[in-house]
Amino acid sequence: MAGEQRTTIEYYDVLGAVGGRGWDPHGDTLDWVRFCLKAHHLQAQRVRRRLSEAGEIW
Repeated sequence: MAGEQRTTIEYYDVLGAVGGRGWDPHGDTLDWVRFCLKAHHLQAQRVRRRLSEAGEIW
C-alpha cells in the first residue's frame, strides 16, 4: 500500500506543478509525460511479474 500512496502523492504533485492554477496550452508538460510513462512502465513490470508467478504455480 505504501507504493500506491506514494504514487498518488506524486500524481497530485506533478499535476499541480504542471497545471498550476489552470490549463495553459503553452505550458510545459514534460514532467507530466515523464510521470505517465514511468507509471505505465511500473504497471507493466507488475503485470509481467504476476504472470510469471502465475505461470510457475500452474
